[in-house]
Amino acid sequence: MRLREMLPSECSILISEQRVARLGCCRDNQPYVVPIYYIRAEGQIFSFSMPGRKIEFMRSNPLVCVEIEHSTDQHRWKCVIIEGRYREFHEGTEKKHAWGILNVYNDWWEPGALNWGADEKPPGYLPIFFAISMDKVTGREALAS
Repeated sequence: MRLREMLPSECSILISEQRVARLGCCRDNQPYVVPIYYIRAEGQIFSFSMPGRKIEFMRSNPLVCVEIEHSTDQHRWKCVIIEGRYREFHEGTEKKHAWGILNVYNDWWEPGALNWGADEKPPGYLPIFFAISMDKVTGREALAS
């Protein structure tokens, strides 16, 4: 197996092709890694979550990383790491814009088949839309020898 650095254009293609990533965040010296669904748009990673641990971590420390990979087998894979900053959308207009971006892929992100765009929402339904800047992007590829 041979490793090589990926070109920025190759990293960009992988980011755009995939939909699942691993989000790394940290609070009080405790790292936390969790899978997320995402869409790349406007030079950022857009995602959605219900309130929980990852949102608490990112609110307290907005510096995060995202890992995106594609594997053919153990000797052929690509991996991109994005270092960036968490930004939560608070205003109704911002949330609707983010939802419009995420909604491009047939509601795959909607938890429990709930539709944030619907007029009626169940009590306590507090969707959190966020974006992660792509401040630094690096990637590696493993090739079979």
